[in-house]
Amino acid sequence: MGPDAGITLDRRYALKRLVAKSDHASIFEATHVHLGRTVAVRVLSDPSPRDVEALFEEARRLDAVAHPGVVRVHDAAETEGGDIYLATEAMDGRPLDGLLATRGRFHLEEAIAVVTAVGDGLAAAHAAQVSHAGLCPSSVLHVDRAGVGAKLIDLGVSPSPMGVLSGPLAAMGYAAPERLSGSDGGPLGDIYALGAIFWEMLTEQLPERDGERDVRALRADVPDEVAFVLERMLAPAQHRFPTMTQAIDALREVTSARPLPVTLPPPARRAHPRAAYVTPVRLRVPGGDSLDGRCEDISEGGLLVLVGGEVAEHAEVLARFALPSSGRMVSLPAETRWSREVGGKRAVGLRFLEPGEKVAEDVRAYVAHMGAPLEEE
Repeated sequence: MGPDAGITLDRRYALKRLVAKSDHASIFEATHVHLGRTVAVRVLSDPSPRDVEALFEEARRLDAVAHPGVVRVHDAAETEGGDIYLATEAMDGRPLDGLLATRGRFHLEEAIAVVTAVGDGLAAAHAAQVSHAGLCPSSVLHVDRAGVGAKLIDLGVSPSPMGVLSGPLAAMGYAAPERLSGSDGGPLGDIYALGAIFWEMLTEQLPERDGERDVRALRADVPDEVAFVLERMLAPAQHRFPTMTQAIDALREVTSARPLPVTLPPPARRAHPRAAYVTPVRLRVPGGDSLDGRCEDISEGGLLVLVGGEVAEHAEVLARFALPSSGRMVSLPAETRWSREVGGKRAVGLRFLEPGEKVAEDVRAYVAHMGAPLEEE
């Protein structure tokens, strides 16, 4: 079954709250009891010997890359009680697949910032003789901090459960044609997968493998030079950029040669600042049914969540989740301000009805700690 929040793992990691969970692993926000450092701890659930070896191989590869665009490894071990875990730097951001599901298309300059940050991390991995071979949005953490943009949270050997959908199934839509024919793809496969992510960020859909490859037919504000780089990232293997470094250098060159069209709107005016916050949420909806989902961001006024199932607008629900600063579990009445289906998931905006001052203080402290609030388009 694995450990729960509130215990100390391996006498050094105080597990504060559950961040994400899949059939194979759970991720906790934790504090190193001696150093006071906040970390993310991934613990395997009922692992097979193959799962254990994959996690340790993932740890070795992440450690070998050691690049700002890839999460930093702190520890990997088996406890006396048999728990297998991997400790990394804290996951301060939102998985890209969640952003795609709730936001849809990205502004051009933000999409380019994410792609270049991830491309730099992959280039470092390739230099260390490591390919991802399973790259998809659930492997990417969007970090809303200047100079960061995004980073890889796994290298594909033991996929992180941070995403809405993780692992081989999630990666299939981003796999290069040669991978579908039996090749492992290698660095060229990673270039294609990153191009597919770039295309999806710009258009809200995946590129057709044998169809139209002119992104401008779907997105008129994309400059010709950017479209050319993207087209070459998605080209057949023999015509693709030969290295990730060349692909990212080409993207930087064409975007620095002339100003990009300004597509970012002015920041929205909001009653409460908000910040990225990923944690499991259970909604009790009218009629007594429960829907499991994931929080994407939080403010003292409410939550943005992804759930599997129907939720009507202006419905009163009960939201159960862990508070970000204390880790305390709460059940709060809320109203669905809006509900829409995006990318096969149901995105719901919740407004707290009676949060109470202690909840508001906890959330305010977290948002202040996270820095500048996120802004939606």
